[in-house]
Amino acid sequence: MAVKAYTLRERPELEPEYDRLADLGWPRFMRQRDLLGPGEFWPSLFTTWADSQFALYDDDGTVAAVGHSIPFAWDGSVADLPESMAALLRRAEHGRRAGTPPTALSALAALVAPSGDGPGSAAACSRP
Repeated sequence: MAVKAYTLRERPELEPEYDRLADLGWPRFMRQRDLLGPGEFWPSLFTTWADSQFALYDDDGTVAAVGHSIPFAWDGSVADLPESMAALLRRAEHGRRAGTPPTALSALAALVAPSGDGPGSAAACSRP
């Protein structure tokens, strides 16, 4: 089975698939977009950061998995790592607004469709 990868910028019409897999993979409290946590910046993943969101498609065009990531400025030290996902999202957004070039890419989430976890699947392709 061949797997193809596309960014959300390349295939914006498939944004509902990201939500569908989030609904299947995360409990409700994880999907709430509150202003106290990642919810303040999470929606920008689908617009500003669409080049860093990707989906893996099976041969028949079915979305097998999606991934969320975000580029951010990091000096490479443990001390400079953000303390939470919310802090990471804030740093990325503030850096973008300030014109600070990103130096790292952080994975935020990987969601695999329940039917996409067999041998040769997108999930298997994402394993080391």
